Amino acid sequence: VFASLGTVLALAGAIGLKFDFSSFKRGELQNFTQQLSQEEYKDNIQSLKIINYYGTLNVSMSDEANDLSLAYTSYDEKDVSFTVSSNGLLNISKGGSIAKPTEWYNAFGYFEKKGTLDIVIPSSWALKSISFDVRKGTVIAQNLRIDQQIVTLYNGKIQMNTIAGKNLEITTYNGKAMVENATFDDLTRIRQTSGKVVINNLSTKVVSFQTSLSQLNVALQASMKECNVQIAKKVLSSTNLKNQELTDNVHH
Repeated sequence: VFASLGTVLALAGAIGLKFDFSSFKRGELQNFTQQLSQEEYKDNIQSLKIINYYGTLNVSMSDEANDLSLAYTSYDEKDVSFTVSSNGLLNISKGGSIAKPTEWYNAFGYFEKKGTLDIVIPSSWALKSISFDVRKGTVIAQNLRIDQQIVTLYNGKIQMNTIAGKNLEITTYNGKAMVENATFDDLTRIRQTSGKVVINNLSTKVVSFQTSLSQLNVALQASMKECNVQIAKKVLSSTNLKNQELTDNVHH
């Protein structure tokens, strides 16, 4: 029986079919909430790191919120975990390691974990940095006003809307990064091995590109009069830089 099932799945994979085992022996999706009170955490957390392995993650900043809140839908409360280190780093992980063994019915990878995680950060917490480690799934970040914002994208997608700070760093190994309405006082740095990066309406003093075998589209704010563009030599290829004043010099 198992051999026959394996043969069927292998043949289905070869012709592009996909079986949905997302609810097999998993039960029903449930709702969970977690509050990190400002009395206990506000002065102890300096930075935030979020790791996403699957599903959808929403992150936003609110002037009205006092406590940092986690609200999520998953099969198990343990699907989301958080730790606070001695140096003030709050680490929130959605999902488990993608390297763990698969179940017998998932031998061919046809198993997609679902669920959402909503994180609301109080503006009054004044975090120094936030970093996103996106392994898979979709991340949507909005209204972040944090000095250091770092994105490492291995796969999946991240969408950042109306963000501001001092430095923005995006590193992609695959996947797609979309940024809309970004204002950074000092540096915007993009490093691409593969994948796609699109930034619209960017205001920054220095923008630095290092990209290969990937697609890059950057549109600076129309009101900008000055921007220093730095490009690492011999690594820029298959790239589109969209800006009227810079197109002649930096369009490949």
